[in-house]
Amino acid sequence: MFRRLGQVGVWWRTRGPPAVLLVADNPALVDLVRRYLVDLRVTLLVAPTERQALRVLRARRPGAVLLDLELGGPEEHLAQVRSLRAAAVAPVIALSASPSAPLRRQVEEAGGMLVLDKLRLGEDLVPALTEQVRGG
Repeated sequence: MFRRLGQVGVWWRTRGPPAVLLVADNPALVDLVRRYLVDLRVTLLVAPTERQALRVLRARRPGAVLLDLELGGPEEHLAQVRSLRAAAVAPVIALSASPSAPLRRQVEEAGGMLVLDKLRLGEDLVPALTEQVRGG
């Protein structure tokens, strides 16, 4: 069985739990995201670096990619979004502690789907992933 992946127009196999890739090197953020995703019944894949994330993307087809924008320096963020978006058939959702309007615009221009505020992850992460990964 296949389902449509949100508005991106990509299809992913639904046999077995869908996967979400989190690109983050902060163990506290990884734990937080893992707790928020329990009810979605998705497999959380974690890559602490962009290079490892690209390897995971080649091996698996996650339904979404979560990118911690604190990973690396500010000059690397847009390059990371572009690189991950080019390698993934899934939306890239950026996570930021200060998601300003210019940052949101830059991430979207680089191919990212949206930017979520880390301080509001409890309210925003599950609805965003439900829309993108589950197609509804």
